[in-house]
Amino acid sequence: MNAWPACGLMTLLLASALLHAQAPPALTLDDAIARAIEANRAVLAARSARAIDLAAVQAAGQRPNPEVTVEAERETPHWSFGGAVPVEISGKRRRRIDVANATLAVTEAETARVTADVRSDVRRAYYQTVAAVRRLDIAQELETIATRARDAAQERFQTGASPRLDALQAQLALSEAQNESARARGEIAAARTELNALLAYPLETVSTLADPLEGGSLPSPAEAIAQAIGANAELQVLQKQIDAERARVALARAM
Repeated sequence: MNAWPACGLMTLLLASALLHAQAPPALTLDDAIARAIEANRAVLAARSARAIDLAAVQAAGQRPNPEVTVEAERETPHWSFGGAVPVEISGKRRRRIDVANATLAVTEAETARVTADVRSDVRRAYYQTVAAVRRLDIAQELETIATRARDAAQERFQTGASPRLDALQAQLALSEAQNESARARGEIAAARTELNALLAYPLETVSTLADPLEGGSLPSPAEAIAQAIGANAELQVLQKQIDAERARVALARAM
């Protein structure tokens, strides 16, 4: 008979543990970026193209198959056999491999560009959500102050210490503060939805964002320009595309 209370207690403990496990933990910016790189559909699609280009590199390195011919005739001898081994000249095979490798390099550069774009989008969405939460906190504080001011103005009006206009103005200020709070809640919902979409989370997921707006340091203008030029993914993609076109021209000349 004592087994039933024990089973009920275990069930409650298990349910509590499951709920705790399902609750989203505090999410840092680094965690969000790592999650996006591993689960974002755009990044996964870009990575899947690399496997296709790797197979194309292997196919480009294949040599032509030998040819065997068999002919049957009425005259003697009745059968004739022949064979041929195609030989590629002018470095055609090498040029084919160069084209395949250049195409693979373009795909890898595109993957790096997509990854960089996702990083930037996650960083922007993360801090937009943090800023929206901050604005909601401020709006709620202002709403609390406006509520107290409205109550005080209403009490003074009822006691005859102030005109009705003061009470109406206090009520109007409270309505504006409530509208700001509602707008801030809408901004939070929109920002969280965008962040969850980038992280491949359910759109209704509510995660606690651990990094504040003040986190990190900004580079100087000169450092920012140097980083933008040296690590610009778009420029790298364009350079790889130019290299691929040059490889195709070399292959065409070798044909």
